[in-house]
Amino acid sequence: MSKLPTGWSAARLADVAEVISGQAPPGSSYNQLGEGVPLYQGKSEFGLLYVGAPRFWTTAPSKLAEPGDVLLSVRAPVGPTNLARQRCAIGRGLVALRARRGVSQMFLLYWLRYSQQKLADQATGSTFPAISSQVIREHPVSLPPTEEQEQIVAAIEEEFSRLDAGAAALESARSRLQFCRIALLKHSFEPLVASGETAPLWEIATTQLGRMLSGTRETGRHAKPYLRNRDVQWGQINVSNLPTMDFPDKDGERFRLKDGDVLVCEGGEVGRSAVWRSPLAECYYQKAIHRVRCSEALLPDFLRYYFEFLARTKQFGDATSGMTIAHLPQEDLRSLRMPVPHTATQRAVVERLQGWQETERRTLEALKHLRDRANALRSAILASAFSGHLVPEGHKQQSHGILVNRLAADQTNIKSLKRTLISKRHTKASV
Repeated sequence: MSKLPTGWSAARLADVAEVISGQAPPGSSYNQLGEGVPLYQGKSEFGLLYVGAPRFWTTAPSKLAEPGDVLLSVRAPVGPTNLARQRCAIGRGLVALRARRGVSQMFLLYWLRYSQQKLADQATGSTFPAISSQVIREHPVSLPPTEEQEQIVAAIEEEFSRLDAGAAALESARSRLQFCRIALLKHSFEPLVASGETAPLWEIATTQLGRMLSGTRETGRHAKPYLRNRDVQWGQINVSNLPTMDFPDKDGERFRLKDGDVLVCEGGEVGRSAVWRSPLAECYYQKAIHRVRCSEALLPDFLRYYFEFLARTKQFGDATSGMTIAHLPQEDLRSLRMPVPHTATQRAVVERLQGWQETERRTLEALKHLRDRANALRSAILASAFSGHLVPEGHKQQSHGILVNRLAADQTNIKSLKRTLISKRHTKASV
């Protein structure tokens, strides 16, 4: 272990905090109706407070966290932390840590975030990694004096507030990109729709749903890769680690994809689509996907962007059916009216949108780089804080001097008050 900063001491987590392990509730004792004590079972996210308990414990749980306790996830995943915002029951995936006298709760929280990876490295189990209560209790803590703990917390939060402002700016930039994309889609297609030069899709393209997966029909003799709904994203198609199913000769020609086919999601995010550009020599598709094969009057990319325009502006509602999950039946897809301008106009729209897409891609890459850098800075700030370097030595001495002066002033005031009281007693006695 590296040398501790001056005035710091080495401790165990059990020395600086009460360690309260969670318990597994019986199935009959918890509900999702808001009745009883809020129950948290783990899966913390980076942030300071849990928001919205998914379950509630109706009986009297014995393992409770109080507001402000640090909640440490100890089972799949190991290491994430949060603060309890209310009195709550904790499941076996959590441990509550209640700082002892002289220990700052926020110092404890940031120390655990600083040493999160060390805790995670001690987890055992491959399916559900977990860490034992004994390991938690023995986890080392480098502890400065109480006043310096508060100074360190204040310095961390000052630095983090700047990063939080930067993160908010990055998220705002992402939102503006989405806004600009929708605005460009509307600018490209709304005038074309308003022109009245529209036609039902069946007049300018053929549509077909993919093959249904059936276990009784799978022999493995004609196994071919096929695309699922989740493999088709906006403007891109995943072709890695595709599943296979049998496509015998009678089905091969019918369901085999050709270059330029537009693949449209039938359910889930209705209308999500991409153009097949033959990244594989041979590939097929399942029933959750529509294949649209365009005539010469319709450019595949123009159709793909038109579907995105409808989805982003929430205009697929009239063409969908279903109660809990919206679907786009083939007949509704075939009847969908769309603008069909001259192919030169379609090509201009596609080039404009593809140009913006490239700009958007580069911008998102830059934003990701900045976000990764901000996360690295968070780690660096914590490392600096707990090596004793974040709070300048002069500031520590100055704060110490202020505290000494305040104590001295208090002593002077106390002596002065004593003299005044003695003087008053003498005055009363003489009277």
